[in-house]
Amino acid sequence: MPASTTSRLQCPTWICNPLPPKRGGSRPAPWRLPLRPPTPPGSMPWSTAPGSSPRLNPQPFHPRPHILFRGIPVNFQHTALATGILGLIATASLAQAPDLVLRSTTRLVQVEVVVRDSSGNPVAGLKKGDFEVLEDKKPQPIQFFADYRREKPAVAELPPGMVSNRPEVTGPRRGVTVILVDSLNTGWAARARAYENLIKFLKGADPGDRVALYTLGHRFKVFHDFTGDAGALLKRIEAMGNPTLAAIGDETPLDQIIPEAAELLKWAGAREDSVRLIARATATFDTLTAIANHLGSTPGWKSLIWISGGFPMQTGMDRSTSTTHWRGTRTTTGEFRSFDAEFDRAIKALTNSNVAVYPIDPVGLQAAPEFDAAVRVPGSGQPWQETNSMLRQMARRTGGKAYTDLNDILGSLKDVTEGAQSSYTLAYYAPNPREDGKYRRITVRVKKRGLTASHREGYFALAADDIRQTDPEKTMLAAARDPLDSSVIGIDAQLQSPAAGSRILARVHTAELISPAGETFVVEATAGVYQFDREGRQIGAFADKISFNCNPAQAAQLSQFGMSYDRAIAIHPEAVRVRLVVRSNRTGALGSITLPVPRAD
Repeated sequence: MPASTTSRLQCPTWICNPLPPKRGGSRPAPWRLPLRPPTPPGSMPWSTAPGSSPRLNPQPFHPRPHILFRGIPVNFQHTALATGILGLIATASLAQAPDLVLRSTTRLVQVEVVVRDSSGNPVAGLKKGDFEVLEDKKPQPIQFFADYRREKPAVAELPPGMVSNRPEVTGPRRGVTVILVDSLNTGWAARARAYENLIKFLKGADPGDRVALYTLGHRFKVFHDFTGDAGALLKRIEAMGNPTLAAIGDETPLDQIIPEAAELLKWAGAREDSVRLIARATATFDTLTAIANHLGSTPGWKSLIWISGGFPMQTGMDRSTSTTHWRGTRTTTGEFRSFDAEFDRAIKALTNSNVAVYPIDPVGLQAAPEFDAAVRVPGSGQPWQETNSMLRQMARRTGGKAYTDLNDILGSLKDVTEGAQSSYTLAYYAPNPREDGKYRRITVRVKKRGLTASHREGYFALAADDIRQTDPEKTMLAAARDPLDSSVIGIDAQLQSPAAGSRILARVHTAELISPAGETFVVEATAGVYQFDREGRQIGAFADKISFNCNPAQAAQLSQFGMSYDRAIAIHPEAVRVRLVVRSNRTGALGSITLPVPRAD
C-alpha cells in the first residue's frame, strides 16, 4: 500500500433519541439505517498509472443525528484523497446498554464439546449441570451453555444485496463440516477409494447438513462452499465423472503414477526430496490455518475432515540415525528440518477458532514400511510412524479424532458428522487475564458415569509482542489474496453499483477491535480495500486507519450492534471482485469479505 497520510474528523457533540417504532410496525434493524444522505455521484477518476492508488474527491461529512454518539473523535489515516465515513450505531437507549463484550480485556473462552458413551455413540440431552470445566486444573463457573440439537437459534437476516463472511448466516446453527481432500499428500489409489466413499456418504447425508468441500493439490481450491443441501454438492461431484478426484483437485504428480519415477528421485538424492517435502508441509499447514480463520466466528461444532495420507514432521532422516520422535531428529549428514513452527501456527489457529480436526488416512491398514528419506513418494506414508503420529497429535490437540490404520472411510465420515449434530457449547471467563502468549489447558468433565467429552485441549493467550512484530500491510494483502474469507472479525457488506455511486457499505463486528484506555475505550482498526481482475491480479488498493474513543456505554452498544463502514470507491474498469479486509491494530485479528463487482445496466 502507499504511504499513509493523516486526516482528522470531529464528530458532532450531540446525540438524539433513538428512532421510535412506527405504529403497527417494528423498528428497523439498527445497522440498516442510512449513515448519511446519499452523496451525489461526483467526478472520481481512476488513475491507471502503475502503482497508483484511487484518487477520490473529498466528500462532505453529513451524519444524521440519530446515528452518531455524542462527542466521539474519529481519526482517519488514509492513502486515498477522500475521507471514509464511519458511523457508530446507537439506536438503543444508553441507559439500557447491553452487556459489554470485549475479547481484549475479559476473555470469554468458548469450548465446543461432543459427548460420547462407552460405545462411542454421541450423547444428546445433557444439561449445564452435567458438565465441569477446568482451566489449568482450576474449576471455572460456566457462564454460557447451549445444546444446538435442542435449541434452534434464529438466523440473522441480511438485507437484499448484502453478503457476509460468517457461514452461519446462511443456515441454522447445527454445526458445520468441511471436507478437505488432500491430493498433495495422498496417492492415486487412495484418492480413488476416498472418492467412492465420499459419494456414498453424501447420498446418505441429512439434507440439512452444512457441508463444504475444499481440495488441496498444487494449489488450494474451494470446490463447493457451505450449503444446506448436501445433494447439490453430490450432483456437482458426480458431474465431474472422475473417480480419482483429479478434476476437482490438481493433476497427479508423475511419481504417484509411474513407479520408475520414485527410482529417479532416489537417484537424484535426498536433497531434492527434502525440498519437495518442505513445500508440501508448508502449503498444507497454510491451508489448515486459512480454513480455521474462515470458520473463526461460526458458532457451534466445527468439524474439519482432512482426507490425507499425511507426511512426516521432519526431513533429513535416514535409516542409520532416525528416531521415531514425531518432532524430528538430526542425521549424520547434518541436514535437518522439522515443521514445529508451521504445526504450532496451525494448531493455534484451529484451537482459537474451535475447529476440531478429523484426519482420515485413506490408505487404510498397512504394514509399516521401511524408513528411507531418500525415497519420497507423496502419499506413500513414509516415514509411516511419524506420519500417523502427526495426524493423531493434530486430532488430539483440537478435540477431534484420527482415523488411521482403518479400512472404513465411509464409517469414519459418518462417525464424525453424527457427533457434530450432538454438540454443546460451554463458555467461561478466563481466570488469567495476562496476554503472555502462553498455552492455557482446558479440561471438560462429564459428571455422569461412562461419558467422555471431546474438545480442544486449550488455547493460546494473545501475545501483544507477537502482534507488534508482524507486518500489517503484508498480512492484510495475504488475507486479500486468500481464496477463503476470514471470519475472525465478522463483516456484512454490500458494494453498490456504479449507478448508485460505487460505495462500500459494511457492518463490522467490534469485539476484537475495542480495548480499554483508562476510563474510556478505544477502537483501533485498519480497513483495506483491494480490487482484482479476472486473472486474480491486484489492480488497486487503499487503506483507512481508524481510531476513536468512546465511553463504556457506547462501547457496549458497539459490542452488540457493531460499527458501520461507509466508503466511496472508484471501480477499476477491469475489476471483477473487491476484497474488504479489516484488521484489529491491537490484536492482529483479521476479517475479510469478497464483494463481486456489480455492473451498471
